Amino acid sequence: MYLRQLDVKNFRSCYDVTVDFQPGITLFVGENNSGKSNVIEALRLATTPLNCRATRWFDEADQSHGREDQEAQFRATYDGLSAAQRAHYITALDVESNQAAYTTTYKRDEVRQPTRPTVTAGPVDGPDAEPDKRDQIAHVYLAPLRDAQRELDSSDGNRLLRIIRYLTEEHEQEEFRAQANDSFTELKKHPVLTATTKEIQATWAN
Repeated sequence: MYLRQLDVKNFRSCYDVTVDFQPGITLFVGENNSGKSNVIEALRLATTPLNCRATRWFDEADQSHGREDQEAQFRATYDGLSAAQRAHYITALDVESNQAAYTTTYKRDEVRQPTRPTVTAGPVDGPDAEPDKRDQIAHVYLAPLRDAQRELDSSDGNRLLRIIRYLTEEHEQEEFRAQANDSFTELKKHPVLTATTKEIQATWAN
């Protein structure tokens, strides 16, 4: 199962945009201010964070310029569902295409502030009878890497650590740590490292 398509309407620069995704990895390439970040932000609003702690909320300023009186809408379509997944997401399933779809709509309301989403499911956007199923399709958001070297440094690896903790079991993490420690121990014996260490020590000794 994977995200097949994201339809975005009236959100920032995405007046009416459809983005197609591929199984595995989809790479966005484009100039600065071309709308790549807006698609990512739309995904954050269309799906639930893996840790269930929202850090992104819809704001009236997010509505497309000139369409402030119209609703903003995000429709996520999922494909490649297994038989078990089709049964699990039956309330969102299109039985003809075997695709599941969830729609999130934000409409300006002068009475109810802040703006809250309306969620629907399936090809005809019916009421979402099983919202807990929808929440099981979650995202992990990594903020832009402004300093790649600092972010990847072992002393500041919180982003990668969060993903590992959410997506793997504790015993798998323990096995990984043990194997990593063994690998580092063996790596210390590599001629490149031992020769470099000797040269450095000799320099300081002189």
